[in-house]
Amino acid sequence: MTASTTTTTNPAISVIVPVYNAERTLSRCIDSIVAQTFADWEIVLVNDGSKDRSGEICDHYAATNPRIKVIHKPNEGVAATRMRGIDAASGDYSIQVDSDDWVEPTMLAELYEVAQREGADMVICDFYYDYAGRKPLRRRVQRPTSLESSKVLDEMLEYRRISPSCANKLIRHECYRKYGVRIPGDISHGEDFFVCLSLLRHAELKVAYLPQAFYHYEQDANSSSLTHSYSIKDFEREERLKDYVLAMMQGHPCYERLEQRMVLNILRRAFNGGVFSSAEFKKLTYGYRHSIKNNHTVAWHRRWRLYLSCIGLYRLMYGYKSLGRAAKRVNSKKNKQ
Repeated sequence: MTASTTTTTNPAISVIVPVYNAERTLSRCIDSIVAQTFADWEIVLVNDGSKDRSGEICDHYAATNPRIKVIHKPNEGVAATRMRGIDAASGDYSIQVDSDDWVEPTMLAELYEVAQREGADMVICDFYYDYAGRKPLRRRVQRPTSLESSKVLDEMLEYRRISPSCANKLIRHECYRKYGVRIPGDISHGEDFFVCLSLLRHAELKVAYLPQAFYHYEQDANSSSLTHSYSIKDFEREERLKDYVLAMMQGHPCYERLEQRMVLNILRRAFNGGVFSSAEFKKLTYGYRHSIKNNHTVAWHRRWRLYLSCIGLYRLMYGYKSLGRAAKRVNSKKNKQ
């Protein structure tokens, strides 16, 4: 059911907030949006079957502000929740804000001004890693070397260069419909990456950049976040995302680089997870052995460590890495004495 509907017709910006068990941080998030210096907005709160008081908090805000609307639905996961918010948004532009994060009061005004001035479909800005409010904040600069959509996409494929998050990107909302962007419902990891690729693969998408940071990405606020021990389900989730992304990007000039990067990320996370036997790791990753062996963007020792793990030497390679870490810690302590 919908607890409240906005009275604003076609606001300039829709702020989409997926919500799940976020009662501790949700008010801070909503308050930071309501406090924007820019007035022509709506907030779309999508409550994904929260088991705590998050739904009540959403309803309270919707009852006191006609520009806030709430969608309550059964728990379906983050991809379906984001997609529901995208479908419900009526703004000319939209941006995603996670319920455990918060934003600076001038974010919407400054992003919208750039979007209007440049006629942009996507405006990228910097953001902060916020460690429980400690100062100084860690600012992550997102300046692309080129504003061509294909170049921005290339830099998104470079490890830690351009973030695939939707939280620091104001997007012309019509682009979701124009380019048929639909997040598969069974994706539970990397849905922002999927959205960004869905948009940036189109050469005509006009990108702008604003060299300011507004978004505070909370690093340790919500105990129900995705921080958890690695498991076989994580491997399956990442493989599922890879399959969807590669199917969508078939024939694109960046296809081979994209495949190589996604395989690397899958192998790296699986290796660091430390939960597999050598036989299990080989069974899951043997098909990726040539991809990692030929990936010369990775240091040779890391490349060969992953390759040898793929062919059945995982526990041995993992043991060597653990010993190396222990040796570094010992040396570090000695140097400090």
